[in-house]
Amino acid sequence: MKSTEFLKEDIIDTLERKYNFSTGYIKFLLKIQANCQPYFNEVGFDTAMTGLYRGMHISEPYILKSTRLKNREPLGMDPDTKNDVNDYFSDNFGAPFRDAVFCTGDKIIADNFGHPFVIFPKGNFKYFWSPDVFDLNTTISRFYFNSEGQVNPQVIPELIPGIITSYTTQDLDSAIKSKNEIMIRCNKYYAIRADKVMSDIYGIKEVFDNSKAIRKII
Repeated sequence: MKSTEFLKEDIIDTLERKYNFSTGYIKFLLKIQANCQPYFNEVGFDTAMTGLYRGMHISEPYILKSTRLKNREPLGMDPDTKNDVNDYFSDNFGAPFRDAVFCTGDKIIADNFGHPFVIFPKGNFKYFWSPDVFDLNTTISRFYFNSEGQVNPQVIPELIPGIITSYTTQDLDSAIKSKNEIMIRCNKYYAIRADKVMSDIYGIKEVFDNSKAIRKII
């Protein structure tokens, strides 16, 4: 019978040979497994592997990113409107959710914004979404223009409550399935290229399943 030490070494050897995982990548996966438990508890392993997509112009296949949770420059939304929306979110839901990480449950949609990555919020996180709003910026933009095609942001503050009445901080699994915009508030998140997650899925599960043994020798 092989000793426990040899069995542990067999695990690493299998990951390196069978899945072509580097030691650095294995350590990265172990950090996701250890530091993203609130997320895995919320949606489970299978959904997490194909859940939150985000398009990014990043060349690395995997990365840990810090988030900008204050004064985020809006993409396509008027800054004053963004501030009005954030004020309403803060007053009614406890956080300025337009200062967040924007995700979707649809890889194809994420591809429009850069390389599609699967993201894993680190530690505690909050999320916000609506079953009725595919993209909040697009929805609000319908009210930007008057009949002459001129921007009319003055009407936005009074319209905001009606537009976002369906938003919720519950049921992340349904949010992912809806393929609507999902706003995530977390201090940091791990990200792996979506195509890499798909090709590595069985190896990732093996790392997670054997994490205790691997941590003792890596």
